[in-house]
Amino acid sequence: MTKKVQYETRPSLLVSYVFLDMFFDARGAYDIRDWTLDSGAFTAWSTGKAIDLEAYIDKCLELIATEKNLVEIFSLDVISDKKAGITPEKAAEQSLKNTERMWEAGVPAIPTFHIGEPEEFLFHIAKHYPKIALGGIVGLPPTKKKEFVKECFARVWPKPIHGFGIVSRDMILGFPFHSTDATNWELQPCGFGNWKAFGGKMSVRGSTQNLRAEVEHYLRLEREAQRRWEKEMKKLEVMWAANGFDSDDKKRPDVKLSVLPTGQELKALAPVDKKRPDIKLVSARQREGTTREDRAFAPRGRGKGRKIK
Repeated sequence: MTKKVQYETRPSLLVSYVFLDMFFDARGAYDIRDWTLDSGAFTAWSTGKAIDLEAYIDKCLELIATEKNLVEIFSLDVISDKKAGITPEKAAEQSLKNTERMWEAGVPAIPTFHIGEPEEFLFHIAKHYPKIALGGIVGLPPTKKKEFVKECFARVWPKPIHGFGIVSRDMILGFPFHSTDATNWELQPCGFGNWKAFGGKMSVRGSTQNLRAEVEHYLRLEREAQRRWEKEMKKLEVMWAANGFDSDDKKRPDVKLSVLPTGQELKALAPVDKKRPDIKLVSARQREGTTREDRAFAPRGRGKGRKIK
């Protein structure tokens, strides 16, 4: 008798320190397998705010002691800013100091190498820390993203590497990342009608949408990446053990969903019926008559039905 495969229905989340209070307010409604804390440095920088390192460390230590599902913490990195006189060299230097301070305080923080920073910084953190991250590439053209990632892997692989904002299938299956995070699973469908789960652009948008289909898309991509990079992940486990680091016993790579706790994510992260998740899409163009979405999701006979263009 064939044994039915039970797939993971609970996503892993990436939570910004900036939105931590909002996350805990909504936490009871989430069904997740684990979560990771990001410093929120880019969010704070883009809004003109500052994050106090010692306050961040204190909160990290508190969470390490109380949150069993908190699996990783990213260091408080510094963003280069030409207007503020912060060169990539200065940013890398201060980011390293922050990481060192966090480890001294008992927080195993993951440092981040940003595009444009000296490669010596990349070599240093790869040598001295069990896992690193690549960042600063959100919004860049795909070709430039790919070239940056390719150059970094060529210099430090094998190494557990997290990719900030790495969401495309070709990138996740093209490089053996230890983990990545999807930053647009909420914004793109609700704001622009861009649904990865349904192949791209649709007129279904708005903050009332059930985003469970997007969660399922990234869970499928995660499983595909785990099959694709199984041997490489085992190699990283052996390397970790040889360097005295314990494995976290997680199946890797994992694709984390970067969550903005605004309420629109509640349906998507709620407990799922194991038989079939109830995913309902409400078209922004619904009116009398048949909409494009009605035709797309209607039962169709063999050889019938039109694709959404």
